[in-house]
Amino acid sequence: MLFVTIACGAISGWHALFGSIGTARQLEYETDGLPVGGGSMFSENALGLLSLVAISIAGGVGAGAFAGGVGKLLGMVTFGAIPLPYGTALGFGVFVVIVLTVVQLVFRVMRVVLSEWLGEAWVGFKNAHIAAIVSMLLTLLLVLSGTWVYLWQLFGSSNQLMAALSLLIVSLWLKSIGRSPRFALYPMLFMYVTTMAAMVVTAYNLYASILSNPKIAAQPVNVIGALAMIIVSALLFVAAALIAYDAWRAWTRMKPSAPEAVKEPRLAPAR
Repeated sequence: MLFVTIACGAISGWHALFGSIGTARQLEYETDGLPVGGGSMFSENALGLLSLVAISIAGGVGAGAFAGGVGKLLGMVTFGAIPLPYGTALGFGVFVVIVLTVVQLVFRVMRVVLSEWLGEAWVGFKNAHIAAIVSMLLTLLLVLSGTWVYLWQLFGSSNQLMAALSLLIVSLWLKSIGRSPRFALYPMLFMYVTTMAAMVVTAYNLYASILSNPKIAAQPVNVIGALAMIIVSALLFVAAALIAYDAWRAWTRMKPSAPEAVKEPRLAPAR
């Protein structure tokens, strides 16, 4: 359950999404795709390990424990050259930068989704400023209502489900061109089963800890948040199952073509 809890490491649905939307459009050359994509995953893995080490050293949870753990770690690796207060301040700075980066990426994705989803219904959603304001207002509503706490519990499983779907697409593509899909197929099966199980576990935990607890269930916000996330979990599970069935049908009727010839890398700038 580690990779659906921390959502950092060698694979991530968030990075699969941005790799095909934002990163690919910013590469100067197509040949830069491998070092940029692979390097990003190695960096993400390093961040996940650093977080675990920092929290383990601090012996607590939250931003304060992360910053304190980073401060102690920097002091140890520099043999006391970086004092604990200074190292802790650096840890807080790193944490703030991570949060700001993720938040601005969230608003960018919401803006793109609104533009493509509702842009034909009202042309205003295609305006970057209007779409960004609407995204921020919706986020503010989640924060003020308190339901974001329950939504966050689904982030890990839903995020890694996107990674499983990305590997599913890669597996089908590899088979269609006559190449072995095993290096993408086996991780995809593992992630598919694990993420769907995580959604079931999350939904059950919300029911057992909130809806079945008379003291907590007496608060409308908790009931609304838990019910909404249980419904979202069910929808994600059903959608994932339908996609898996459709992919299986495509897999069984697919006739692999001859392997593609290796082509020389294109050196012209990507458009």
